[in-house]
Parts: sequence; C-alpha cells; structure tokens
Amino acid sequence: MKKQLLALLVLIISAVMVSCEKEAKEIELPKVDPKLVVYGFLSPSDSVIEIVVSKSVPYFGDQKGNIYDPVSDATVLLSSEGQTISLPFSIENGSYIVRNEAPFSILAGKTYSLQVSSPGGFYVSAATTVPSSLPNQVKVEIDSSIRTSNGFNEKIYRIQTVFLDQPNQRDYYHGITKIYQDTLKDKRYAYTICNNFKEDEGVNGQEIRLNCNYSNFYSGFDGANSFSGFSVLYTTDISYFKYHVSLDNYIEDNPFAEPSRVYSNIDGGLGCLGSYLATEVEF
Repeated sequence: MKKQLLALLVLIISAVMVSCEKEAKEIELPKVDPKLVVYGFLSPSDSVIEIVVSKSVPYFGDQKGNIYDPVSDATVLLSSEGQTISLPFSIENGSYIVRNEAPFSILAGKTYSLQVSSPGGFYVSAATTVPSSLPNQVKVEIDSSIRTSNGFNEKIYRIQTVFLDQPNQRDYYHGITKIYQDTLKDKRYAYTICNNFKEDEGVNGQEIRLNCNYSNFYSGFDGANSFSGFSVLYTTDISYFKYHVSLDNYIEDNPFAEPSRVYSNIDGGLGCLGSYLATEVEF
C-alpha cells in the first residue's frame, strides 16, 4: 500500500512540475538588462587589495551553475584622501588585485571609494569606511558537560568568544569559530562550526559573548577526544555586516518560503564593498 501511495505521489508531483514548467514558459517575463556585480572587502591585515567583477545574468540567461564569468576588461579605481590607484586584472585569480602596501594601503578609520566601469556603458560605485579600532580584552572561554544516551557518552563543549565592546560608537561584529581537522593545527584543514553576527545595540560598552556549541562522542569518560581550533573576531562596517547577515539568511532559507534578498550597496549594480578589522585567538 505504501509503495502504491508513493508511486501515486511521485506521479502527482511530476504532473504538477510539468504543468508549472509549461506555465512558466508561457509567462512573458520583463526584460532585465545585465548589471555589473562587484565584491570587495578591505582590511589592513590583508596582504592584497582584491576586487571581483562579473555581470549578472538575465532570466534564463547562460549561467554556469552559480558561477558568473569574471569581467576582465573593466577599469577598477580605488580612491582615498586624494590618492587613486588602478587595479589590474589577474588572470590567475580572476579578479582585480594589487599589493596592500605603501604608497596606497588600507588603513583603519579611512574611507575608500570604488569606481568600476566596463565597455558597453557599465558604471558602478561604492564606498566604505574601515572601522577605527578593535574591541578590548578578546579571549576564548570553554566549558563542557557530558550527556549519556544509549550507552554512548557525548561531551558538549561551549566555546565562547568574549570581548569588551568599544563605548560611545556603533559596532558590528562577525565571529567565526573553527576546529582543526583531526586535531592537526593546520588552518588549511580547519572547518567552521559557528558563524555569529552581533551588533552592539543595547550592549554598547559592555561585555559581549558569542556562543558556539561543539560535541563529540566517545565510549569512556577517560577517552574524550581532544580538539583545538581558533576564533576570529571581525569588527566590520555596516555594509559588510548587512551583506553577510543577508547572505547567511539566504543560504539557510526555507525553499518553500519567499526568498531573502541579499544586501547590496553597489550604486548602479549589485554586490558589496565592505571593510573590517580582524583579531584571532587560538584555543
């Protein structure tokens, strides 16, 4: 009986999908012109300044999965306090990239303006102000508890990134906690277990804790697997924060709900120009 019901359900779903596909093909969608899509996140701690430029694809356009071909013939200009640099295109990286060093480098508290143009009349712009300082007293605190179920012991760790918020200013934080794969202290093999976002509204100047839970199973109380990792705390501008929060919501969206919009601050196009400072604590 279950097999018959399943077969019937499959037939119904297939028929509905075919019907929807026919209806979708018959709907005349409005013409949407392609736009420049630009991404760049600036930081004094990065060794390079990198801007990624591509073009959006209209409905039913020639898109390869979720990857857009980079635009290699754009003019990419970054300016700050009367200085302007042109970023050359790197075939190897598929982006516009220069060394982050004097005479033009990314500095805390400075504002940077970006202009990108390409053949065909495409032009976009954006700006970001790098945060001026990191929070004080950044540390990681770990505690644990043990839960036993069906003969197995589960050790649950609470990993908290703790810091003191800067008073009298608006701050935005992005915390990432990673665990080293197979306890090897190699960041190439560390995987993310937590991704936290926090703004200091209501807690300005106070202690902030970003919580992360991690668990592993073992057969005896004396045989708990040790682990190590690190937490990275980013102090970000508002555009970086809004973009990554919206992207996180978009990725986790219920497929049957109305999709979330990914934030953009690119005038005339899509994407995000943001900035951040970063500090890292190993545990």
